[in-house]
Amino acid sequence: MECKVAVQPELALALAAVADRVIAKPEPLTGHPVVPTRVAYVVLRGDTGELLAQGDRVPGAPALAYAPVDRDAEAELVKLREARGESARERVEWNLPIAVGSTFKSVLARAAERAFPDELHALSFTAAGHASGCRAHHGVDVDPLLGHCPPTSLAGELTLSDTHDYLARSQNWFQAALGIVGLGVGGTGTFHRGDHALSFADIEATDLGGWSTHEPLAIDDAQGAIVHGHAVVVDGVRRTPLWQRVEGLLGRPLCTLGDRASCERAADRADVCAARGLPIAQPSRDLRYLVALGPDRLDLYPGDAAHQSHVPITEYFQLLRGAGVHPIGSLAQLADTFGRVVYDTGAGKLAASWFPAPVVGVTPAWSCGDASAARATSVLGAGGGLCGVVLAGGTAHAGLAPLLADPRVTIYAAKTGTTDSLANLARNPTACAAWNASHAAPAQLACGKRPPDDSLLVVAFGVTTPRGTVPLVLAIQLQRAGLAAAAHATPAFADAVVRYLTQ
Repeated sequence: MECKVAVQPELALALAAVADRVIAKPEPLTGHPVVPTRVAYVVLRGDTGELLAQGDRVPGAPALAYAPVDRDAEAELVKLREARGESARERVEWNLPIAVGSTFKSVLARAAERAFPDELHALSFTAAGHASGCRAHHGVDVDPLLGHCPPTSLAGELTLSDTHDYLARSQNWFQAALGIVGLGVGGTGTFHRGDHALSFADIEATDLGGWSTHEPLAIDDAQGAIVHGHAVVVDGVRRTPLWQRVEGLLGRPLCTLGDRASCERAADRADVCAARGLPIAQPSRDLRYLVALGPDRLDLYPGDAAHQSHVPITEYFQLLRGAGVHPIGSLAQLADTFGRVVYDTGAGKLAASWFPAPVVGVTPAWSCGDASAARATSVLGAGGGLCGVVLAGGTAHAGLAPLLADPRVTIYAAKTGTTDSLANLARNPTACAAWNASHAAPAQLACGKRPPDDSLLVVAFGVTTPRGTVPLVLAIQLQRAGLAAAAHATPAFADAVVRYLTQ
């Protein structure tokens, strides 16, 4: 834990106090009466990547024994570490991967903007059709997209959109379409539908929801197949310009070990000290457990069968939607990635670190509060899609309105996310009972009932201080808090950060 020299104790205490308020009386802060089962947050500097504070609080759970404040607490920690098994006070979970939901849209969109900016800025998709061929999901019809079957319905949204609407209104079908079509743009990729070759313009001109599942979109490049039948080729995905930019923003690659179990074992808590400030070739178990940011890669495999080279495209859809089936990373890694989305110039030098680090990121010159900015189909900028998230019609507008009006703060970009990580668990009587047995009353579930959704938000903003503007990233996860809860709670967390930096 001594590795964490960049963490600011007073800021950590101030943010922990806000988290306690959310747990004690959530509705004034989140807009929902339900108590979250977890309140997690991360703050890092946007220009250096220094992790200033992070917290992971579960209602009713005992405080971690690490970072003892006196000799008695130190002796208690030694006793716990020497005992067999693992107590609740030793269980570190903040660096485990989570479902990041629609916050992943910011990563895919920025990667596309770097790989093929002209095509992205001019792009508009239509998906109004309702072709058949896909199974219903929990009784809800699932329409194909480009002839491929998503795991859940993508209907119920605007059916004609550009990049700005896609980000500002968080459109799932556009994310899925961009994630597939983008694999063939910016390099040697070619598109096919049955025996017919297609151009990017041909695809853009069609109704993406009207494609038959008998003739799905196929993509190849000079080295072979990328999308073939109803499967994606893992190596093919990784060699595309789009995915190379995605991996650059994530700071971690897609796993190619051939099966899920191998990937999970190799990746588990292996992003140690961000592997940047203090690269360690063979980290000990304790280092992986205590100071890792999270896994060092992400996987796409549907199971543990060995030597998988092709995976069902449904798995790729799950990855694109930020599902817990294929988690992108931990909340700290999400904050780290969003920092690169907004503050990195493309040099790839900006990365999260527990250590004080040099300034390598660039503080943006724009503000999402610039009333004179025209609407733009770019990802970044005052009129871009990630600013559209906080403006009228955006998914975070209601929650972040107080922060947008705060003269101490300049917002550069934001993205909301919604997941349902506890839904399947709550429906399973055995799993739900086990959850309730290991959690105190405020965090227990009503078994048999679908719990409220989890809510996430990442926001990049600058704080005006006498020493200049401090660029930051704040990431918040409120498990089982309800739709848009994280956005509503953000001004309270941000105020603690602003007061710390200005006072």
